[in-house]
Amino acid sequence: MEELDEVQIHPDDPERKTHIGSRLKPETREKLTEFLKQNQDCFAWSHADMTGVRQEAMVHQLKVDPDHPPMKQKRRKFASERNQIVNEEVEELLSNVELSEFDISYQSRTAIKSQALADFIVDFTPNTTTQAESELLCMNGGSPSKWTLLVDGLSNVNGSGLGVVLITPEGDIIPRAIRCGFKCANNEAEYEALIAGLSLAKEIGEKKLGVKSDSQLVVNQLQDTYQICDSKMTSYLSMVKELQAQFDEFSIVQIPKAENSHANALANLGSALKCSSQSSIPLLFMQWPANWKGRQPNKSPEEAMGVELADCWMTLIVRYLTRRTPS
Repeated sequence: MEELDEVQIHPDDPERKTHIGSRLKPETREKLTEFLKQNQDCFAWSHADMTGVRQEAMVHQLKVDPDHPPMKQKRRKFASERNQIVNEEVEELLSNVELSEFDISYQSRTAIKSQALADFIVDFTPNTTTQAESELLCMNGGSPSKWTLLVDGLSNVNGSGLGVVLITPEGDIIPRAIRCGFKCANNEAEYEALIAGLSLAKEIGEKKLGVKSDSQLVVNQLQDTYQICDSKMTSYLSMVKELQAQFDEFSIVQIPKAENSHANALANLGSALKCSSQSSIPLLFMQWPANWKGRQPNKSPEEAMGVELADCWMTLIVRYLTRRTPS
């Protein structure tokens, strides 16, 4: 498409202008501009300038049979579950419109079914990297003092669930799966999970906390990168700021969804289980299948742990304790 240049054709009103091609020759451009200025009365700048236009050209008439009275169409009603899904999708689309200026694409969340329970069991095993790093730091003479908080929240047709994982400097894990008894959108659930995690850390008495979340909206709003246009988000942010001020050290970073699988599994569990009171679900580890052929009836298989014979940091200590003579 050819680029256009603005040309003012009225000497006293700068708003009265039109466009001509930018690739015209100078002499052609000058002649065309002069011609437009001489015939500026042919342009209509408002409705008042269109005095010669007939009303029939601007009015659309709808032909109605006078023998048939108008009838109001009945409102279509959806089932409660389908209506809830529609409302959630509308809220997601509205949030997507607000975030469109930041070049963020919207992707619908897939349906959460009973597979969430199986995913929870698979993802519940903690990552050993954190424990290894903590032990290595202690062996080198350091002492980690900051706790880590992983949070995630989601909302689907089954309900809203929150996942909170609080990790101590020694690698101990305090998990929480929370089911919300109220309706909330995904972004609201993310804030609810963050507030629940901060409240848990506050009850324990920890003063140094590092928060990790996969919600780009929550993290950037706390870092004052995103502007808040919704009153609910403003109230949530104020509550988080009040809790944040009670910690001596506080940081929050965004992590990929894959690195937040533990909190996400807890959130899925919270949304999948329909309960109105606190409950405890034991997590068992099954090493052998039920139909294992080598298993004897009414007897658990014996387990053996291999002993490493190579020297390690304890070898010199053991030799000293076993060879020294009492004084």
